[in-house]
Amino acid sequence: MSTINNRLIPHPVLVPNGVDYNESCEFSLILKRVHRTPDGKISMDLIYNLTSPTLMDMISRHEARFISVIECPGTYYRDSHSTTRQTDLWELPAADYASKVSITPYIVTTSAITQFRAKEHSEEINLLIPKGINLPTGSILAIGNQLEIEIDDIGTVGSAINLTRNSRVPEGQYIINTESELINIEVNPKTHQQLADLRRSDENILWPSLYLSAVEQAIRDLENGNNCRWARALRNTLDQYGIEYEDHSKLAQNSSMYAQIITGSPLNRILTVQPDVEPDND
Repeated sequence: MSTINNRLIPHPVLVPNGVDYNESCEFSLILKRVHRTPDGKISMDLIYNLTSPTLMDMISRHEARFISVIECPGTYYRDSHSTTRQTDLWELPAADYASKVSITPYIVTTSAITQFRAKEHSEEINLLIPKGINLPTGSILAIGNQLEIEIDDIGTVGSAINLTRNSRVPEGQYIINTESELINIEVNPKTHQQLADLRRSDENILWPSLYLSAVEQAIRDLENGNNCRWARALRNTLDQYGIEYEDHSKLAQNSSMYAQIITGSPLNRILTVQPDVEPDND
């Protein structure tokens, strides 16, 4: 039996590191992908990972459902999502969420269950309730670990690029470093100050000049970026532009073209601001 919020639940519950089920049983919510949609919503692809055959069979018979409770401490907003599918897609209004979001997954009965038993119950539970136990509608069967998502990280790649000082870099040159949480454009301290002075008159001066190289390098390094902040931001940006990134070899081969798309086609931008030049007929 498990305790939730200092309250004993009088029936077996599958929980992380619990004793009601054998060690082969697991229940968790996996966040596969999160990004902002073009209309500003927070889109989440989720997978319910459940390894209890008994509970999975109850869900398939619609005797139980996956229910996730989503909360935002910054806005005090609270909502829930329910499904019988192991994969789910949510689109949340960004205005309801700020800073951080927490998600707790549950499995809950949708009807009363008579003599509930599972082959995966531990020996202790089998001794306590050899004939099973009756469960009312709405009984909690499983609780997964709480997921926490930093909403501030669901940004575009531009928000994950950082201009930083490195005295080992020669003046007037730069290095792109993707080995930390951010994409760092490393420049000499003197160059850094010169760029800072220029940005006071034009805050977008680094975009797309230096940023084009940074984005191109990040695209090539995405396979090794794992789940760091810049990699999440880059995937969000690629999603917004409809660019597939599962094939890392193809992505790297086209990194220059994709970087230009993301940075707003800088060559076209230059050409559109230049005056038309009459051809020389002499």
